[in-house]
Amino acid sequence: MLYSASEQNISIIYSQSVKLLMGLVLMFTLYQLPMRYIKDYVEIIYIFSVLMLIVVFLVGSTGKGATRWLNLGILKFQPSELIKITIPLILAKWLSDTNVPYRFMYAMMFTLIPMALIIKQPDLGTALMITFIAGAMIFAAEIAWGYIIALSITMVTALPFIWIYGLHDYQKSRILNFLNPSLDPRGSGYNIIQSKIAVGSGGFWGQGWLKGTQIHFKFLPEHATDFIFGVIAQEFGWIGCMTLLSLLCMLIYQIIDFCLTTKDLFAKLLCFGLAVHFLLSAIINIGMVIGVFPVVGIPLSLVSFAGTHCIVILISFGMILSCMQTERNKLIQ
Repeated sequence: MLYSASEQNISIIYSQSVKLLMGLVLMFTLYQLPMRYIKDYVEIIYIFSVLMLIVVFLVGSTGKGATRWLNLGILKFQPSELIKITIPLILAKWLSDTNVPYRFMYAMMFTLIPMALIIKQPDLGTALMITFIAGAMIFAAEIAWGYIIALSITMVTALPFIWIYGLHDYQKSRILNFLNPSLDPRGSGYNIIQSKIAVGSGGFWGQGWLKGTQIHFKFLPEHATDFIFGVIAQEFGWIGCMTLLSLLCMLIYQIIDFCLTTKDLFAKLLCFGLAVHFLLSAIINIGMVIGVFPVVGIPLSLVSFAGTHCIVILISFGMILSCMQTERNKLIQ
């Protein structure tokens, strides 16, 4: 699909293949490494990730009005992606230790620091992502309902202030055009309109591989990254979409099934947080393409042209496989 979406651009395929290979090597390395070893260094990993976000402001690369990347020569690295696995790690460790008082407050502190740095880049989509991951993990850790209700009320109360003082004009424009794309059909509403046309024109069987008109006539923007699901929908239709969704659901089912059966609270919370990240990436990206959510720049995991995101997803799979392997070893013993 990336070959079609990139208009047969071999350099993009080569670049993504290199990132995929790097991710697979890291995945299998973590699979062989018991998570108890990583658990001892969670705080160091967290500090390193936050420092990377700070370095972005000093020497980061700017693109499309945002400063989010570090150019390492062979790799253009996005530190905010690393936070999506760092937050599940740090929260899993602290929330699983029931002897620690005020676990909820620690969880909030660990989440708010990187979230503030990411919003400053600005990257609203990733900031919302880690907020949902943290919220889901706090809920799964069975924190007292009073804290959860207080947090929910605080977030709802803060929404008007976030709209007025926290969002840039282009972010407000995206939200308004999500509600009504016809407000600016040739400007900020253009992406949503064209992606809906791509999805709708695919029909049941699709127009065929390499034959999507919205892509190859260059109507659909960002078709190799944010809107690649529109390529799948137009070229392979309903059948292609359901096949992809079935594969995603199978992966999620395996992870959630492990979370429900394991007795290790750290492993349960870690795998649940990583599963929420993977699931939300798919839901937000697909919802964005079909016009259910505003455009926030979240790639479709394992499909979009997004090197750092691909590596991070495979690292998270490696940690999940490590937790599963540890559980199997306990059962054998």
